[in-house]
Amino acid sequence: MNANKKRDFIVITVASLATFYGAYMGNVTPVALPKMAEIFGLSNIMQNWVTNIFLLTMGVLAIPLGKLCSRYGVKKTFIYSVILMFYHTQFQNY
Repeated sequence: MNANKKRDFIVITVASLATFYGAYMGNVTPVALPKMAEIFGLSNIMQNWVTNIFLLTMGVLAIPLGKLCSRYGVKKTFIYSVILMFYHTQFQNY
């Protein structure tokens, strides 16, 4: 019974992290946009293009990344994606 509780805890933790990452990726652009506009001197129209390009990129990459999941497995792809996202968010300024 103890092994089942440990497995349930791991599943709930991973599902919570995946939900957090999804919400984070969906809301990172609007939060960062005012600072980006200030640094790069973007007009309102250019700020709209930044959001559109981000969403378009997410939509275009959904199909190839789905194929990657079917080829290598969802678990392995998810683990590598989380590691890659963590690495890039932590070390992007170095």
